[in-house]
Amino acid sequence: MLSRQGGGASGREEGFHLSRRCHAWTLSGLNASPSPSPRRTVAPTWPARLWLGLMGSAFALLGGFFCWYLGHHFLVAKAMHAWPKVPATILAAEIEPGLTQHGTAKFTPKLRYRYQWEGQAREGQRLKRRSIEGSDRPSVETWLNQYPVGSEKECYVNPADPNFAVLIPDSKAALYSLWLPAFFLVSGLFLIGRAILGK
Repeated sequence: MLSRQGGGASGREEGFHLSRRCHAWTLSGLNASPSPSPRRTVAPTWPARLWLGLMGSAFALLGGFFCWYLGHHFLVAKAMHAWPKVPATILAAEIEPGLTQHGTAKFTPKLRYRYQWEGQAREGQRLKRRSIEGSDRPSVETWLNQYPVGSEKECYVNPADPNFAVLIPDSKAALYSLWLPAFFLVSGLFLIGRAILGK
């Protein structure tokens, strides 16, 4: 009898401890914060991909055009700076007045100079590759005063066409502006890639 009573008491004790452990596990499970579920990336829909493709195409075309434009001008200027330089004598320097398409006054510097190429005397009239003009006569006069009649200057002669000469070659500054259209071009290609891959 005593052994049975002792065994029952120990069984009740073990059951009590087991119940307390289960209760503690339950509370710890309730108090534990749930682990965050991984976020799922949603692929862009067809309208969004079409919009990305159109916007990327516009950026790429705009950037590509200006990359070509600035690159072409830089290469032309680089080639002109490589032309042979020969002495030139200023024969005439004057200002030619005129009107723009909008009816406002314009003033164009006109020059004439003599130079020699391979022993043959030639005459040039170009200050730059493209004619320059201004709306302020004193500013044009200040520019023209750098080339007084009778002064000795240097002109750049195109070896492929010796009759084509300039006193001032084109500027190579177009190279320093190439980064902006290049950025548009790369951005446009990136958007086109996202539209095609759907990411």
